[in-house]
Amino acid sequence: MGIRKRKRQLPILLLLALLMFSFLGEQLAIVEADDSGATEYKASTFVDSILMYIRNGEQQASTSGTSITQTDVLKALKTKRTELGEKEFDDYLDALILDSTGITVEQQVSVRGLGKLKRDTNKFLETGLIVYGGPEDVKKNEANDLEASQYRYLGYDASGNKYLNMDFPADAEATYDVGDRNWLPDPWDQVTSTIHNTTKPAKTDYMYDYSYSRNERAAWLDRIIDKYANSSEPTRGNFDPTWTGRKLVDYAMIQQAPTPVSPGQVTMWHRRYDGDGATRGYDYITNANRNYKDWYDTFYLEPTEDILGSLLFVVQYWDDLMVTHRWVDPPAGSTWPNEGSAQPAGTPVTLQANVKVEMPRIGNAEVQEVADKYAKDNLLLDFYQLNGAEVVDAEVYWFDANFNIIGMKPIVLTNQKSQTVSLNWKFPTKSQKLYVLVVPTYEKNPSFLEYELSNNFAALDIQVAPGGGGGDDTPSFASGLDNLKMTALIPQPGNGGKPAGEQINYRSVVKAELPTNYVRVSFNGGAKSNPIPLYSEVSTALTNLGNLDHVSVDSSGSVTASQTYENWEYISDTCSTTTKDKDGKNVTTYFECGGYGYVTRNNPNYATAESTISSLTSTWANVKATVTVQGQTCNLTLIRGGSEESCVIAGTMPATESRLKSVVSGTGIKETTLTDNTQGVTMYPIDNVENITSTGKTDIFNIDPKTGAATKNTNSNPAKYGQEVQIKVGSTAGIEQVENKWGYRIHRMCSQYANTVYGPGTKKNVPVSSSFGVSGNTPSASHYSISKQSTDNKTWTGDFKNTASGGTNIPYIYDVTRVEKSYGGFTWYEYETFWANKTGTLAADGSTKSSVVAKVQTNWETKTDSHWIVDLVARPGTDPIGYWTQYGTLPPLKNGVPTPIKEGGKMQSVAISFNYKYNDISSGVVTKVETGVADVLMFSTLVTSVGSGQ
Repeated sequence: MGIRKRKRQLPILLLLALLMFSFLGEQLAIVEADDSGATEYKASTFVDSILMYIRNGEQQASTSGTSITQTDVLKALKTKRTELGEKEFDDYLDALILDSTGITVEQQVSVRGLGKLKRDTNKFLETGLIVYGGPEDVKKNEANDLEASQYRYLGYDASGNKYLNMDFPADAEATYDVGDRNWLPDPWDQVTSTIHNTTKPAKTDYMYDYSYSRNERAAWLDRIIDKYANSSEPTRGNFDPTWTGRKLVDYAMIQQAPTPVSPGQVTMWHRRYDGDGATRGYDYITNANRNYKDWYDTFYLEPTEDILGSLLFVVQYWDDLMVTHRWVDPPAGSTWPNEGSAQPAGTPVTLQANVKVEMPRIGNAEVQEVADKYAKDNLLLDFYQLNGAEVVDAEVYWFDANFNIIGMKPIVLTNQKSQTVSLNWKFPTKSQKLYVLVVPTYEKNPSFLEYELSNNFAALDIQVAPGGGGGDDTPSFASGLDNLKMTALIPQPGNGGKPAGEQINYRSVVKAELPTNYVRVSFNGGAKSNPIPLYSEVSTALTNLGNLDHVSVDSSGSVTASQTYENWEYISDTCSTTTKDKDGKNVTTYFECGGYGYVTRNNPNYATAESTISSLTSTWANVKATVTVQGQTCNLTLIRGGSEESCVIAGTMPATESRLKSVVSGTGIKETTLTDNTQGVTMYPIDNVENITSTGKTDIFNIDPKTGAATKNTNSNPAKYGQEVQIKVGSTAGIEQVENKWGYRIHRMCSQYANTVYGPGTKKNVPVSSSFGVSGNTPSASHYSISKQSTDNKTWTGDFKNTASGGTNIPYIYDVTRVEKSYGGFTWYEYETFWANKTGTLAADGSTKSSVVAKVQTNWETKTDSHWIVDLVARPGTDPIGYWTQYGTLPPLKNGVPTPIKEGGKMQSVAISFNYKYNDISSGVVTKVETGVADVLMFSTLVTSVGSGQ
């Protein structure tokens, strides 16, 4: 079985600790327990040393405030497996569970009909469940239902029983109040026929008193989780207060005990009387025959807070990215017009920034020092830092005074090492502040925790001197290209299992990657568009906008234009003065009296800017893609940098095994590469080969006593008295069906007159070289009118030699495999056939397989010194008349000479039979009798005695 228990002998220790910045001034402790269960608290020298190291290094360690979870521990264990390798990690995992629970969990278990199955380490690291083999192994022994992508059985448990899957959909809706269910006591001790469910209870190794006490099992079962409880936290729910752990011992089948790093799992059966599905039988609860139906339900046991025989220290740190310096320089190889940092607008400039990161990590030396100390107490130290290595992918941005992005440079930083990042630019038209900012690339550093944001950026004053040309207010735009990528081609229901011409739904999954250079345009601070590649027409449109008066464009594609603007200009006005003429009449004189001032004008370029951005947004908002499979097409609308999209083409299974391709193309786009626009899948139609019968042939030759020449035994050339005859037996190659797998006929090559030996593993239906087994009377023959050159003149064994040689190549499928695949929520079956005697066959990945040659043809012939001798015919049950057993020869004929044919003598044909070993398809190796072989033709008449003197 898969589990064994050992007795704890040493005090053992658990530390699941998380350092926090706020903890630096606190005293931490760890718990030590002895075998009596008494607990005391001791100051941890280990934790003190960690804190001292961080204080001395003036570094910080912290987290968001959550505690270490089982998921964190499993994540740490995954890291450990990467460090150790698979085999060493399996040994390490054994030791971890052993020290934490006193249980030895074997790396493999024996299952009836399947042999030894290996523990699925990947399943443990994902779920904490200890499963051996998988769903496909269960299917080799019995049915394993599949619903909603979940199998009823995950594999086998440590006791060799089928491991129930708690995520398998319920067989029927039932009461969710586990406290009111009619749970069955000790169902594993009942006759299986009294449990009216196809899934039967069984007693596991965890449930025997000699392995684990009732108190131990009760403690596990106190941790049962009511999965139907309406609670965000794990709780016993309606199991309380009635169904205590002590009571559940008699009701729960324990398939896995809980440990500090993994949950346990139990299953219980409950009974409902009458109703749908109820059948009649003996009810051991009421001791009467009744109609009832039994149901099972599976529950987790919460991981224990037991003590480990090792130190498991998990820590997560605050890291700190910072800009330490920033300055400007002339570009390499150039000089500035002015001394100092103020230069005319348009002067080339290199923006410089010095950035670094502080990533506190405890060094190997410190960890080893502590590990050595605890090793003296037979304790193992395992240390996990959730942040990972002391390296971070970062991005350095420069912004102008309006926080428009000027440029960005990626960088990789290591702990405490500064790097200088540069960006070429031009002095703007007016003095302003620039900002430089460093942030982590969160896609590559999801666990990065920034300690202090205030030092992630710094300001840089740019002073512009009088003179010079245009500044860098109007950006230039580099060209950009699109790229479509087909990420998957999914044949549904699969790439095989159907004959040619039947429907297959080909689902193509496609995405549009971000262009090499792109913008997300907007107008007057409105919503930004989807990414738009900087094709020449896009760049030209933005550049032209930037050259318009009262329109501004930045490098990110943001366009600003007001509907009006204030223009400083001459404002005309008319003034007047009134005087009297000589007659005393009033005379008014008018004159121009205007002046300069601001005048509000309509922006003539506003509508142009607005319509240009609207046109760019609608024209380039997405990619119109076309997918082609088997000459048919489907269309997709893709967002650059957006999620994958898929479409389905109803195609057919090809006529032959071949590579089928799906190709995607985009309308009106230019791509960086076309190599990833195609995905292929190898299709395996059901191509059944009919059985071909192996046929046998027997030839008989007369041996000339003088020359040894062999001539065929015929009516015109019969064997004579005392003449040797040679027997030759041969057979052609044939193929015979051995099984049917998912509609494919699986054959093997066979030959009469031979026990063919087949290969192991996948090639179990392929004959191995020198594969003809010869044993016992293989072949043998007997007849009372032919003698062998030995003292045994009735039956012959060992007279034949095997001259087997390669026969005709007959193409046939000797195996086929099928596995369930999934991608992006879509599932399908991936088939692969294996052919013998067929070249150019394709593997599932499209590569050409090596040719597998299978040849069988059997030839037997009598050995030179074992040819047979024609004798006189005797009555059945007696020796041939003339044979001298003591001499092993035939005497010369005297009296009783057969009558010559010309005098009325008759030709005799002597039938012979062969016994040989043959590999029968249903019975294995059997002895077969072949009587339909050619007769030996001989000249003789029946005599019962010979003349005297012999």
